[in-house]
Amino acid sequence: LLEMPNMSFWSTQGQLGLLGLARAQVELGKLDEARASYEAFFDAYRDADTGLAIIEKARSEYSALPGVRG
Repeated sequence: LLEMPNMSFWSTQGQLGLLGLARAQVELGKLDEARASYEAFFDAYRDADTGLAIIEKARSEYSALPGVRG
């Protein structure tokens, strides 16, 4: 999804693709890459309304990663 030529990073599918990528990287044990993907996802939603369920769930997953502070 993220490599499709017509897919904009700023589209909803592109942003959710980042979250899916982060989750897959966690499952594969690629934690450094997963942290970067989660951070890119959060950056894409930095101006979103607070309390969105998908963002809160992603933050919970992110904070559970080893090496994440805060």
